[in-house]
Amino acid sequence: MAKVPYFIVLTLVTLSFTLSPSFAKEVTQLPTGAIKAAPYDYPDVPKDHWAYQALRAMTDIGIFTGYPNGSFQGNNTLTRYEVSLVAARLVDYVDAMFNAISGDPEFADRLKQVAAELQPLGSMDRRVNAVEDSMNNAASLEYVQNLETRIIALERAMNELLGEERFSADMTNASDMPLTAAAATTGSASGFGVQRPSVDGGLNGADVRFRNDNPYPFYVGFSPGIVSTSGGVYFGAQVGYDGIVGPVGAVTRLTFNSAADELRLSFDATVRVQAFDEKLELYGGMGPGFTFRPSGTSFLFEVPFGAEYLVTEQVGVFMQLTTSYAFKPINQVDSSLSTGINLRF
Repeated sequence: MAKVPYFIVLTLVTLSFTLSPSFAKEVTQLPTGAIKAAPYDYPDVPKDHWAYQALRAMTDIGIFTGYPNGSFQGNNTLTRYEVSLVAARLVDYVDAMFNAISGDPEFADRLKQVAAELQPLGSMDRRVNAVEDSMNNAASLEYVQNLETRIIALERAMNELLGEERFSADMTNASDMPLTAAAATTGSASGFGVQRPSVDGGLNGADVRFRNDNPYPFYVGFSPGIVSTSGGVYFGAQVGYDGIVGPVGAVTRLTFNSAADELRLSFDATVRVQAFDEKLELYGGMGPGFTFRPSGTSFLFEVPFGAEYLVTEQVGVFMQLTTSYAFKPINQVDSSLSTGINLRF
């Protein structure tokens, strides 16, 4: 696998990890894989370097510790061993932060508040079922069929009266029209149906199936930039695992908005399908999260949808649209479009 330039990982993963003191991790032991504590400053990274603050933040929380001789060597390429080490430390950090948040007495109260605000969504299934029942039990379309028959007969009579085929006689036979709305949506009548799933789980003319057999289900992803409705440019990192239960997986995502000084942490359940091509996967999901801003901290609920193209079995390029709602005190709906790369292990 091709090596990734070290400074790209620094920019994409570490630039944005700035948490409030109440959630910062206190490092009480050496980070995973470290043989000595990191120096306060790296001799080969001057304080006026554009990445100095990001590197300082990542060193403070134990993501980077430098080489044994105390240097950082930021122009070196990143090997797969080093990617695995960074991913392991990132997982340790997220896990420690989540444990700290979940142990906060205010956490349970805020979670109950979120559940109360989302309670009206509980009736959504009943409303969808009611719409489906109405479609399946829709009134017969016999009136439309009879009207079509009369129009065909009228046009034929007009052609005979005019002595020429002014109106086309090659019209659809009225008996081919669907008799009910349910028949129309299942495509039982020729010429009027819509494409529907076949017995083998695919679409007519296309192979679409749930993906739960990925040989490399664990992945670490990096997003070089996200365009959002808030006008800011985001940088993000994610850690996920596919097929935990059938096609359902999970992903933890950290995103930083440099324009708004916002750090966002989310936990999503996702479902993947393999579509049209064995290398193309479509996915969607939903889950809760938190957003940390200078103006306050808020719970959020997000719904991501995206597509990933597997360049190799262990490298994928993805594009994702994420819509989220931040609850009080922020009260804001935000949509963002991101592109990035997933490294699978």
